[in-house]
Amino acid sequence: MGWPSQTVNPANFTSAIPGWSEEAACARRLAAQPSTAKAATMRILDQLPWGEENMQFLHPAWERAVSAEGTSRRPGTIERPARANWRFAKRLRHGFSILSLIVVAVSAFAADQLWEPLARLPAGGNAGLACGVVDSRIIVAGGTDLGTGVKHALDYVLAFDSAANQWRQIGRLPRPYYYGAFGATDRSLFVIGGDDGHRTRSDVWAVSGTGTSRRMAELSQPVGYVGCTTWQNACYILGGTRDVRDLSRMTADFLRLDLGSGAVSFLPEYPGGPVFQSALAAVGSRIYAFPGGSYNRVQKRAEAGQGAWAYDLAATRWRPISSYPFPVRAATAAPLDETHVFVGGGAVMPVTLGGPTATARAFVYDVPGDNYRPLPPLPFAAGLIGLQRWGEYLFIIGGEDLPRHRNSGVFRARIRDLLLAAGE
Repeated sequence: MGWPSQTVNPANFTSAIPGWSEEAACARRLAAQPSTAKAATMRILDQLPWGEENMQFLHPAWERAVSAEGTSRRPGTIERPARANWRFAKRLRHGFSILSLIVVAVSAFAADQLWEPLARLPAGGNAGLACGVVDSRIIVAGGTDLGTGVKHALDYVLAFDSAANQWRQIGRLPRPYYYGAFGATDRSLFVIGGDDGHRTRSDVWAVSGTGTSRRMAELSQPVGYVGCTTWQNACYILGGTRDVRDLSRMTADFLRLDLGSGAVSFLPEYPGGPVFQSALAAVGSRIYAFPGGSYNRVQKRAEAGQGAWAYDLAATRWRPISSYPFPVRAATAAPLDETHVFVGGGAVMPVTLGGPTATARAFVYDVPGDNYRPLPPLPFAAGLIGLQRWGEYLFIIGGEDLPRHRNSGVFRARIRDLLLAAGE
């Protein structure tokens, strides 16, 4: 039994489901674009073996969506499905598998409109890496791989050749690095603290565009699981823990590392309290800090946060901004222009399969309006994604897509297309 004759726009269908209103808005914008995405999505949905009666029985959102399409069916007139359909629907329980398929179909075509796949990272997936643009190339250093089922700290330095669409190893770090801070100038990628697989570090290394490294500075304490961003030749580092194996040692520290002199200064503490894996981006003269995780000392577990703040570099003080649309940690952020910030991915609760669930949801934060505009989901759900702006593109590089698993995918999207997709 195919898609019902009273065809429903997936955007209206998903908008009736709690928590999916943003995806519905993206689907509406996608449907309005002069492309084949909408038609292709409907062809996919037409292959699903769900009849209208099954859909109505499984979730009342179906009826509300049909009504939204202007059909003659009135609310409350749904008849009980036939016995065969009853058994079929009962086996599917609440029918969220159907709803998920629809959202996946809509999301996949929306993502295809935006994100161009590039050469994957070599030697398996990676998460917790450092990245930057050095000598007009994207450089990636360190990270973690779980190709053997055991977390392996990486020390390689890779460069992306955009003309040939390939990655090439150009060197090695003096020691493995992951889950630390990083920043970049035109001439160097700075690897700051992080863990080497044995302990969390405080040393800072400058990596050149040829892959060579030099020791540049030493912090007063180890840093891991931090949030970081670069602004005017300085790296701003927020929170984190003194030991990535012990979240009880989290801090609310906010540091500035001068990438020229190596001087470190302490700025006013983060008002949200101790935090780890927050997402930072610099726009104008402010550092925007999107949610990170906290540590529940009673239950001894990590929890996702929702609060967001902006630090005014001129006034040297924090102020709250609109909360993120949902609790998250290990998201990633980058400026798109002087008034917009990309924020996406991350880990959300509840914990499943032995770890947090990754999300592919993404937003454009509108600085003047202090609001979040939804984007079509990322090509894959993951936290700890490498995010890098280069020229007219925004790149996403690897990430932790499942507990104890890494993604090797690399994609790019035009910044103007991201802004258009967000309704800007």
